Amino acid sequence: VCSSDLIDYSQRRLISELEVGLEQTIVVNVWEAAAKATSRRMRSTEAVVGDESGNMRVVWFNQPYLAKKLAPNSRIVISGRVSNFRGRPVFESPEWEPLESEDLIHTGRLVPVYSLTAGLYPRVVRKLVKGTLDRWLPELPDFLPEEIRSRARLLPLSEAIGQAHYPDTQDGKNEARRRLAFDELFLIQLGVLARKRDWQGESSSALEADSSCLQPFFDSLPFSLTGAQQRTFDEIRADLARSKPMGRLLQGEVGSGKTVVATAAMLLAAANGCQAALMAPTEILAEQHFESICGLLGRATGEDGGGRPVSSYRSLLPQPVSVGLLTGGLKESARREVQERIASGEVNLMVGTHALIAGEAPLPRLALAVVDEQHRFGVDQRLALVGGERGAVHQLVMSATPIPRTLAMTLYADLDVSVLDERPPGRVPVVTAVMSEARRDELVERVARVVGAGRQVYWVCSLIEESDVFEAQA
Repeated sequence: VCSSDLIDYSQRRLISELEVGLEQTIVVNVWEAAAKATSRRMRSTEAVVGDESGNMRVVWFNQPYLAKKLAPNSRIVISGRVSNFRGRPVFESPEWEPLESEDLIHTGRLVPVYSLTAGLYPRVVRKLVKGTLDRWLPELPDFLPEEIRSRARLLPLSEAIGQAHYPDTQDGKNEARRRLAFDELFLIQLGVLARKRDWQGESSSALEADSSCLQPFFDSLPFSLTGAQQRTFDEIRADLARSKPMGRLLQGEVGSGKTVVATAAMLLAAANGCQAALMAPTEILAEQHFESICGLLGRATGEDGGGRPVSSYRSLLPQPVSVGLLTGGLKESARREVQERIASGEVNLMVGTHALIAGEAPLPRLALAVVDEQHRFGVDQRLALVGGERGAVHQLVMSATPIPRTLAMTLYADLDVSVLDERPPGRVPVVTAVMSEARRDELVERVARVVGAGRQVYWVCSLIEESDVFEAQA
């Protein structure tokens, strides 16, 4: 594990140049060293050292054994923070090494700071790490071809690891971090692309349906699809029509219309006699999606759906469409009813939380899995929904978090990306403001005025729960 912190002991000074409060290094002669008792009933080592500019006192608390190691007239390197004692500089428990050491580890350089646990000491860990690096780095192969390293101006792997632990300069540390960061992202992308290769090597149900079957749904919307919504749905529909499983990321800010596009895709699965499932990270979000989808279908058919936790709509597609809600918060009897109706195939659109992958609700005809706020699920959880004995299914993952294109290409290389980059007509731009506690009354008045006008406000507090560490409102 590389050290993320460094102590700069590379600043060598004469004794006469030392400044109180700074980390500094001196090369000195030991004039005398002796173990002495302190007022706190501890025995420490006190030494007098000097260079051509003067002499000074050095104390190592609770380390009387050092007196025997610091031989008179020996030359040593001392690094540490300089304190003031009775108007004179003094080192208190600094790091030290004999000057004749072939390679300084603890002093006179940028020194790594490692995390420690009970029984481990900094000098011991640094010595073990340095010995290991010296022994094995010359034998470490570099998996990156020379051509790639040259083009990206990257250090060889063995040099990068050495400089990450014991850098010669801060620039050396930065170059090492750059190489190791490149490796991490490169290997992540290789893994992601391998997963995409394996994933698309499987077969899935081709969801082909006459686009006119969804026209009543689109016609019922209180708005026309934006160009971005139409474009992303066309991309999804083209993917679903193939016998290779779709893997697509649908990205768009809150209010951009992700739910409408996802609902249309789920209806396409239902039109093919298959099931579709939407998994959300929280019960509240799952319930919101359930109510939104039921609202959209009810508007399209003029039906109230029959109520929760399963709502049915019979006049939208040639076959009935039923939407089920499955969360851990449902009563046992309601959950059992939903599970039975899902297993029988009666429910063809499912909305839920982790309960969808808890093994309680078999999804015999699942062809499309939609995962909302997908970054809040682990890879295994997502794969548990889209894999299984039924074979690969199409997957659509949604995120309202803006993801830079370069990052999306790296972390989501297994997914094709569709972006809803167009705000629906008539949507008021969102105003974001940070206000101090002194303007709280003004804020409350503004919130009341906006809510009274039938609009919405998000009030984001600093903390979710009370904290003894931070002085902030929860």
